[in-house]
Amino acid sequence: MGWNEGIKAFTTSAAVLARRLVKMASTGLVAHCTAAAADIAIGVSEYAVASGAVCSVKLLNCGGTFEMTAAGAITAGAEVYQAADGKVSATVVPGGKIGIAIEAATADGDIIEVLPVLSSSESAVEAVQNALAADAAITPGAVTYLNPAAGAITATLADDTVPGRLTTIIMQTTATSSTVSIAHHVTSDPEVATFDAIDETLVLIWTGTEYATIYASATFV
Repeated sequence: MGWNEGIKAFTTSAAVLARRLVKMASTGLVAHCTAAAADIAIGVSEYAVASGAVCSVKLLNCGGTFEMTAAGAITAGAEVYQAADGKVSATVVPGGKIGIAIEAATADGDIIEVLPVLSSSESAVEAVQNALAADAAITPGAVTYLNPAAGAITATLADDTVPGRLTTIIMQTTATSSTVSIAHHVTSDPEVATFDAIDETLVLIWTGTEYATIYASATFV
């Protein structure tokens, strides 16, 4: 395998535009990143290429600053995150922080200079904290606090994509008993955890095919 520090060639699985964040599939092909937390940006495309063509990618771990495409207005000095079509945005996305905008963008499509502050792997597993106050999907890999002050919460936890990553769920109040339905768990598909006391906690690890319990003071139905 050849090695060229900072720049690497990949074949695309779909058309890629210039100055866009790209992710890599298990097949080794690359495509635009999206705002999804599961997407891990590996670098920025240097040129626009068609599907199935060779794309030159500047890897995020090579150092320096990068030219990236903005998805809208961004203030200089703002943190930027993954957005649709390989762009970057000031909108916070769990696990999708890319870096700091060195210059401002005024509109969708502007090319701006960005200083990456995390490698892609760190970005994917950084500690994300969420406060859940209503029925919603829990972000895999996050620390989520249930706050059912306005009524019982019926939350869901979908499959993760990162083997070995932990997901933590904590009951924040004693207000109302709440549940989390776990799509795939070693004991049941789905498995339902009940949280009915303050500080009840569930810590799960994704094995690659299902969740396993690391610690539970919450109870399973």
